[in-house]
Amino acid sequence: GRPLSRICFSGPLSDLNQPENMLPAIFVLSVVAFNIAMEVCNAFPVVAAGHSLGEYSALVCSGLLSFSDALTLIKKRVEYAKAIMLSENAIMMVVDGIPPVIVESICKQYTEGQVTVGCYNTGEQCTLCGRVEDLMKVKSVLQNYPVTITPLFNSPPFHSKLMYPAASLFE
Repeated sequence: GRPLSRICFSGPLSDLNQPENMLPAIFVLSVVAFNIAMEVCNAFPVVAAGHSLGEYSALVCSGLLSFSDALTLIKKRVEYAKAIMLSENAIMMVVDGIPPVIVESICKQYTEGQVTVGCYNTGEQCTLCGRVEDLMKVKSVLQNYPVTITPLFNSPPFHSKLMYPAASLFE
């Protein structure tokens, strides 16, 4: 019920960056990419796994969940997560160029644990989750390091304790 191909290929980017468009688009692209790879490689994996939103595409690609059921679940996930994002004024922020252990220490020291690592992407990149006010405290300290900081203003604080109420509703 959403023109994802138009949003993805024609924009505007501000529409694609809305969680209700972004997450279904990532899911659909993941499933399409899997199907193309299977056609090209003429092979099927023995195991499928995914992190966060990727779990849905892994379940669909392994045949354990229907495409339409996954989209229904993703729609609910976005609805609950966006409500938390708006009510808590909370987002995610990517920190690149510094070991996450240093970032964790700064978060504990300057926000008393209110900002947490949501995902460890690499040995020098992680995402942080928290309220904007607390994330900006961490950002001001991290700017003293040679890092790249990217606030994701339209991304709910996935993988954080702020999402517990949404997780309960989703369950």
